[in-house]
Amino acid sequence: MLRGKKIKKEENGTRKINPHQLSALVVLANYGRESFNNVIIPWAAGCQTIGICAYKECYSKPQKAVVGLADLSARKNVRKQLGDKFLPLLFLLKCFWKWKKM
Repeated sequence: MLRGKKIKKEENGTRKINPHQLSALVVLANYGRESFNNVIIPWAAGCQTIGICAYKECYSKPQKAVVGLADLSARKNVRKQLGDKFLPLLFLLKCFWKWKKM
């Protein structure tokens, strides 16, 4: 279904965030929307959450932010690059610009 669709570079954003920033962004992701289920933490391999799951959300309705790298083995392998205190949050940039105006 999604195979062959091209995603524009500026549609998707990823930020390395700490737990306090995650809490704030979860609140913002749910603010002013019809439901309170607008951020997901999928049970998947680390590369799937920051790649395939984020790509899929670009085409879902409603679009949700994705917390990535909840996979313990993936976190162990990227510990030197990312650190222990951060998680990636993937979201649509149009949502980010709306949050920034708040």
